[in-house]
Amino acid sequence: MKKYIKKYQFGIIVGVAFITITLIIPYVINKVMYLPIKTNSTSDSDWLAFWGSFLGGVFGGFLTLTGVRYTIKENEKEKEKENEKNKPFIVPLKNTILVYRDVINETCYLSNQGKDENFFIYEQIYFKLINLGKEHAFNLSLGWNPPETHQIENFLQQKHIDNRFKKCFNLICNSRPEKRDDEIQIIKSCDNQDVQETYLFVGWESLIKNLIECIALTNKGNKNDKTYVNMPLGKLELKYENIYGNDVNKIYSIYGQVFQGIIDKDMESYYLSFKFNLEDPNN
Repeated sequence: MKKYIKKYQFGIIVGVAFITITLIIPYVINKVMYLPIKTNSTSDSDWLAFWGSFLGGVFGGFLTLTGVRYTIKENEKEKEKENEKNKPFIVPLKNTILVYRDVINETCYLSNQGKDENFFIYEQIYFKLINLGKEHAFNLSLGWNPPETHQIENFLQQKHIDNRFKKCFNLICNSRPEKRDDEIQIIKSCDNQDVQETYLFVGWESLIKNLIECIALTNKGNKNDKTYVNMPLGKLELKYENIYGNDVNKIYSIYGQVFQGIIDKDMESYYLSFKFNLEDPNN
């Protein structure tokens, strides 16, 4: 009940004031006019004209005040919507990398979006960020939080993949988040059509390599057209500032999708795609 009253407080006040002005005040005036009050030479019509003019001014002013208040509130709502639309909103773009597996040496390495081939020991991926807001974003820092052990185990069980590297999974899943502070000083607004490329350190050697190995050993070197989707790869945390110095914090869940490419006796290839799902801050 209290919430209802608070929500419609202004409407209730307006309703009470309207009833008071239109019903109660005329009744009171009617009674007062017949009181034995000594005046100069005034008649009932004079008093009615006075009270009509007086109450009309009061009532008209009240309606004007109500209209002005409503207009201000609506303008504030529109301004708030516009400000929200202008805020910097950085989105990581979905991308795909090619992972090679040397069958003889059982070594994995990747061709990362046209970059030089990086061995997993470097533990980094390149990806692109775009700012969908109209304001610039400043002092971006990003961090990678590894997935939890049970998430990896559930994925392997659901996909019928033999987990032969449980110890390594536990190691990476229980490690500390890896941060990249002030990796990008400024990302321009979408009006500039600016796409910024950066990279993120992740636990490649302990996580992705082992997942690929699990898939490869489960398939025993045979071609498998199955696509492994929704592989949990942890969370991406983005922190940056708007033009007023206010902090913005966004967290994305990272999911991988693996599809087997060329398979021969010496080399196997796998396409690994990343997608980023923005988490609801209210959850």
